[in-house]
Parts: sequence; structure tokens; C-alpha cells
Amino acid sequence: MFLGELSCLVAFKILQLVRKPDANSGKETVKFSPFVLLPPACCDMIATSLMYIGLRLTFAASFQMLRGAIIIFTGLLSVAFLGRVLQCHRWVGMFTVVAGLIIVGLSDFIFGDKNISDINGVIAGDLLILIAQVIQAVQVVYEEKYVSKYNIPPLQAVGWEGFFGFCILSILLVPMYYIPAGSFGDNPRHVLEDAIDGFHQIANSPIVLIATIGEISWLLFKDKYVLAHKTLRQRRRKAGPFCMVKTLQTYSTPAMIFTLEKVDDG
Repeated sequence: MFLGELSCLVAFKILQLVRKPDANSGKETVKFSPFVLLPPACCDMIATSLMYIGLRLTFAASFQMLRGAIIIFTGLLSVAFLGRVLQCHRWVGMFTVVAGLIIVGLSDFIFGDKNISDINGVIAGDLLILIAQVIQAVQVVYEEKYVSKYNIPPLQAVGWEGFFGFCILSILLVPMYYIPAGSFGDNPRHVLEDAIDGFHQIANSPIVLIATIGEISWLLFKDKYVLAHKTLRQRRRKAGPFCMVKTLQTYSTPAMIFTLEKVDDG
């Protein structure tokens, strides 16, 4: 993820060299310290880590739906810290999202196929995902405030965040490679993170390689949009995993269908 965001900074520098300065382009970018974008990079890193820990504990379908809570927290924080005024139909939409999240949370217990002994893990996973949405909402509001204040091009802002996140995670991967995680570490050595095993998976699996390149390319193209408004557009991706799973179930082998059904149910 951060490597994809870092590529935005490379693209921004290339565009600066290719494009001629436009005197009629409007406001000029105010000089700013790149470290202004360090806090949102940290928020992004912490929120992403919490989300995927939560995904490890709860259902994949709940993970996707609970991520929609960022709309609620972003709306509330934008009113409090950006002075935005939300129209009535936006409040109605936010309360509708709240109702949907309650239904999703209840479905984990009513229709879930996990044993009762796992119920605490499911609750913890859902809570971690919601906490991650609060942190991401803080990130989005912070970005919107300072991108507007310094008139930072979104591509440059995302690139600097990717730079800080990539550097911090690269350092953290060293101790994570040696910290045991028991059964929670879903890798051959059962540690918090095995980066070397990840590179082996990319090298040995064309599908993983294509997915990795696709993720980096997707981040490069999508992050050109204004940061806070990007949040609403991201919510439309909810149908994507559902359609993909159903399509693969139709055209896959029996072994793959069993795996996909577990993903779909989870």
C-alpha cells in the first residue's frame, strides 16, 4: 500500500518536469514541511494494521461493511474541526449507515457459523475495525485541513505519506520478523510478520504478483482525487468482492469453490 502511495510522489515529480508552469492555474502551493504529512501517514499505518487484525478475528463480509463507518466519523469530525455544515439528507444518510452497521453486527451472532467459543474474538474484531475507522476519519479530516491550507497537490500529499509510511514499516518489519505470535502468526515461522516469506509468495505465484502490481497501480491512479471527497467514492466498492466471489464460484474447480464459499460466508 505505502509503496503504491510512494509511487505517487515519483509520478508527481515526473509531471512537474513534463508540465510547464501555468500562471493562470490559480493559487500557488504554499511552502510547507513534508513532516506535516507524517501524522496522517501514522494514522493510515495504525488503522490499516488494526483493520487486518480485526479481519483475522471476524468475518470478511463484516470487515467490508463495517469499513463504511468511516462516513459517519468523517462527517462528525468535519463538522467539529472543519466547520462544515451537513444538510439534512446527509444526516439521514449517516443514520442509515448506523442502522446498517447494527444489522451487520447482529448478523455475526445470529447467522455466523463460528463456534460460541469464538464469539469474543468476533466482537473484538468488529471493535478493532470500528476503532480503525475512527483513526482513518481523523486522517481524512487532517489531510483535508492541511491540503487546503497549503494548497498541496493531492498526488504530492499522498506521495509523502507513502514515503513516511514505507520508511516506518520497513524499520518495523525487522523486529516483527523475530517476534513470535503463536497461532495468530499465519505464516510458516509463526511470527508477527515474515516479509521474506511474502517475497517468496510473490515470486512463486503469478496471481499474487499481478495482484500486487494491480494494487500499486490502483493507488497511483485513485489518489489523484481530493482526499476527503475520496472517502465517499470508496464506499461504492462494496459490491466488488461480492461479484468477484460469485463469478469465481461459477467458473472455478470444486476445491476453489469450497474456499470461496468460506470467504463469502465469512
